[in-house]
Amino acid sequence: MDKQEIYNQTIDTFEIGIWDINLKNNRIFFDANTKSFFEVSEDFMPDFKNTLVFFNRKNLIQFKSLLQKAIENQIPVCGKFQIITAQKTIKHLECICQVEFMANQLHRIHGTFKDITTEQERTIAIELAIKKFSSVFSNANDVIENLSLLSLVASETTDSIIITNAEGKAIWANQAYMNLTDLTLEQIIGKKPNYISIGIETNFEKIKKIQQALEKKQETKVVFQNYNKYKKKYWLELNITPIFDSKGNCTKFIGIGRDITATKEKEIELKNILEVSNQQNNKLLNFAHIVSHNIRSHTCNLQMVLNVIDETDTIDEKLSFIEMFKEGTEKLSKTIENLNEVITIQKNSKTKKTIVNLKSEIEKITHSFKDKLVLHTIFLLI
Repeated sequence: MDKQEIYNQTIDTFEIGIWDINLKNNRIFFDANTKSFFEVSEDFMPDFKNTLVFFNRKNLIQFKSLLQKAIENQIPVCGKFQIITAQKTIKHLECICQVEFMANQLHRIHGTFKDITTEQERTIAIELAIKKFSSVFSNANDVIENLSLLSLVASETTDSIIITNAEGKAIWANQAYMNLTDLTLEQIIGKKPNYISIGIETNFEKIKKIQQALEKKQETKVVFQNYNKYKKKYWLELNITPIFDSKGNCTKFIGIGRDITATKEKEIELKNILEVSNQQNNKLLNFAHIVSHNIRSHTCNLQMVLNVIDETDTIDEKLSFIEMFKEGTEKLSKTIENLNEVITIQKNSKTKKTIVNLKSEIEKITHSFKDKLVLHTIFLLI
């Protein structure tokens, strides 16, 4: 299976939409999946005017901020925002955005969309339900007695939920959390959630962000690699919400996590494929420059010989330049042959490689200029 097939299969399997903004001709492209997300017809032609209706002011600012971040950092960035479709449906999209520069000028912005409406609505519903029932927990001593009410809320979700006290020590977790971490409730209660989750690929900047949010009693959301009891890693999307009593004191934290390993791995795979595609495009562009330069050089030489022949008066003089013309056509033919060989090598990575005497090749190339060049050979010991 080649890279294009993997690319197409990834898009079809995970229902990923492709979009592209070409700043050279000011054209916007939506693929079939993206048009489906925006609930527009198949013949819909997006432009800078008719795409604005899909965003309110807040979400348009979020999308523009995403584009600006990609432009400033010149690396793919990921973000989430809402849209209002052509059918007036509110949807949540996850967007991966990257940019391309040519001659230090931005000429293309492109990326992917993924419809995450179901996941976002489920998270919002859980958070609202938890806040609704949090009024039951008037103080830390009431928590254990009333956890059965929260269990009713959390039992139907596959998202992992853990509740800690104000010091960050666990006081309850649902079954999804135990399945994710491979811990029993007895192994969870009384301990901080990260006591077994640190591994060799842990992003400590994300851990620091969580710790700062806990210290400041603030909400936070992070995506990072986590580890279960057996040190098996997975990607976790974690939302942490502080709960306050009537006096404004933080009494507990509620963490809602989702295992997004499959999505993250496909996202990384898609990112790698996009990077390979960009590399191939750059190679193609460089090859086009090489072809243009090399062939133009030979054609100019041939044209110059033809002009000289055309301006000479006698047949003998004209014939004297035929050998030069013949040599020029042979060099042109050799150049085209070499370019074809380059294409063959790039298409077939298993091409048999041979050792080349670089000095001999350089001498062949510089033979025509031997009276004007002095060739120095330097041997490097590696």
